[in-house]
Amino acid sequence: MDMKKSDIVLNKTAVETGSSVVVECDIIVPDVKPDLLKILQTDAVAILNKKEVTDGGYNVGGKVDFTVLYVPESAKGVCSLSATADFINNENHPLAKAGMFMDVICDVEHLEFNLINSRKINIKAVVGIDTHIMEKLPLSIPTDMEGEDVMMKKERMHGLCRVLQKNDEIKLTDELTIPQGKPTIETLLKSDVALRNKEIKVIAGKIVVKGELSICSLYISEGDGMATFVENCLPFTEIIDAQGISEDNYNNIDFQVIKSSVNATADADGDLRMLDCDIKLGVSISSDEKISEDVISDVYSTSKKLNISSSNIEVDSLTESIDVSHTIKESVMPAEGLPPISHIYNVVAKPYISSAEAQDGKIVLEGVIDTYILYISSKEDSPVYNFKAEVPFSIVLDAPGASAGDKVRGKITVNHISYNLNAAGEIELRMVLMVSAATFHKNTVNVISDITEEEFDEKDAPSIVLYFIQKGDTLWDIAKRYHTKEEYIRKLNNIDGDTLKEGMQILIPKA
Repeated sequence: MDMKKSDIVLNKTAVETGSSVVVECDIIVPDVKPDLLKILQTDAVAILNKKEVTDGGYNVGGKVDFTVLYVPESAKGVCSLSATADFINNENHPLAKAGMFMDVICDVEHLEFNLINSRKINIKAVVGIDTHIMEKLPLSIPTDMEGEDVMMKKERMHGLCRVLQKNDEIKLTDELTIPQGKPTIETLLKSDVALRNKEIKVIAGKIVVKGELSICSLYISEGDGMATFVENCLPFTEIIDAQGISEDNYNNIDFQVIKSSVNATADADGDLRMLDCDIKLGVSISSDEKISEDVISDVYSTSKKLNISSSNIEVDSLTESIDVSHTIKESVMPAEGLPPISHIYNVVAKPYISSAEAQDGKIVLEGVIDTYILYISSKEDSPVYNFKAEVPFSIVLDAPGASAGDKVRGKITVNHISYNLNAAGEIELRMVLMVSAATFHKNTVNVISDITEEEFDEKDAPSIVLYFIQKGDTLWDIAKRYHTKEEYIRKLNNIDGDTLKEGMQILIPKA
């Protein structure tokens, strides 16, 4: 008996888990800066720079960049501090093996500080780490068999095969001008850099990225010593080499600002009215080819006894993949007792998915968007202040291929944000989210590895059998058990379709 096989390679999940690591450091006020009186804002960004799978475990490393704004002891003006702390998270797992692929998402989930004295602050961040490790599983699957008396049952096997995983960088440099009407810089306090209005197009072997960097800089103005800010936009278009990627693949392309150096420099008149920007975007790319094969899941012969060697293989099947834009509008109000808002400096929004569920034909993502609103106040002892507001969301996506019980992987990023302070003192937020969601179904496929055949005694096969349908019976199972063909049973018993009623009496002819 000649069995034809096809050699394929599929991803198989080995480890999927979440963990967290505490990153802590002490920030000492340098001699050139005044003593601390009051902390106005703390900010932290986690940047991943290492991920490695080893035999029996894995490790993830990176750094957290901290920024602190404070009121000095003079109770006038604003000063800033910055620091960086490295982290490494080592985890043991018996299924991890060197050479496996690893997808990691990390973000700061919690931030707190302790003012130790006027020259020292202790700051602590909890970094959440979501890890997905896959192995590449080579399979030789039977796709066809020759022989008139051979009956085959096939099923469609769907899976993914990782064809590309790489990290790249986009370097952007420019010199931006403080527009007319804005005061000259005396001291640059901080600059927040965010990727906005991102557009990604995948063509054969290339990724075209178009977007803009929103650069919001807070500074002390020359002369009056007041806190003010300026907003700049740095548009860009980049082409990234990505051999193996295709628009038909399941692609994940993530961006993160991994370096943002913004310095105030002098113009031709010697005034600090220029911003020298040196920014680096980290790009994480993975691409999985979609594999579909008809595999023989069961076989029998009407003339011979077959001895089948097989094993059950569990594979992750991609059932749905969606990338859409979703807009959320919400109004938030500062809590009572906060300093009054004069101007909003910046709004930072961080979406967190708390629940991701697949339903029949739907994907439901629920969570909150932590919005950090930093504003300039007219109150002298708190010239800059910030508060946090939680904006809940529930996003329902049409997903025809999704089924209840499927595993969901979701990702939400903020592609655009705008805000307005209305007459009632409310901050009206409009956030355009990029929502990516995929559903996966664990399929257990019976893969035949070998078949041997032997003769069976004709006298053991009666010419006709009277059979009563049992619960769970299929025509395939019955035909296989009695070495006959489904079509013969249908024709003799006038059976249409595949529905068999329990207790039904049928005749089973010999092949």
